[in-house]
Amino acid sequence: MRAIITFSALLMWLVAPSLYARGDFSRETPRFYFGIDLQSTSSDFSKYETEYDDPLGVTIPITIDKSFPSDGEVSGLALKFGYHFTNFFAAEVQYVKVQGVELDDGTTFDIDFLSSAFFRFDLPFRSVVPYVLAGGSYMNWRYEKPILAGGTIQIRETSFAPAFGGGVEIYGGEYTAFNINWTRYMFDPNGLNHDAISFGIVHWFEFPSLYRRF
Repeated sequence: MRAIITFSALLMWLVAPSLYARGDFSRETPRFYFGIDLQSTSSDFSKYETEYDDPLGVTIPITIDKSFPSDGEVSGLALKFGYHFTNFFAAEVQYVKVQGVELDDGTTFDIDFLSSAFFRFDLPFRSVVPYVLAGGSYMNWRYEKPILAGGTIQIRETSFAPAFGGGVEIYGGEYTAFNINWTRYMFDPNGLNHDAISFGIVHWFEFPSLYRRF
């Protein structure tokens, strides 16, 4: 949690001096953008039913009903790239690297791969741009649990689920903003939900050269 607060304070210190020093919001041509976010994540299983094949070849039904929070610590890094079709509508892709979580009982949860694609809807103001995200995510994950007889139950699966979220960009320059958002990357009421609170920066450019957004 301390790392998130320090990172956020540094970004705000960088953008605050010029927060109101920009012209009106206008974009005559579409703009590209890229960003990087630090994340605090939480993965929750709600009676997730799957199967485990033991070393003897016996298939055992497994129900996972656990939460794997990062307890406010930085546990993920998100890279994103997007394209604005209008002032109000964009498309965005993300790749997220998440650190594994181990509980006190030795149970672990690791995300080997997480990528997402979103439609983004903006409500543009002078220096603050709230937005919402709607799309889907693809996740490859691994669950491990030690057993009393020795050994480990290991489950590897791939999940695809709807994703949504929202946030706000606070501009401190003509083409760079501080970003804060919440995203539910996996939404499955009867399975796996993965949430992230993110803090980071966004930069806008005109391909192939960097270009001011405003």
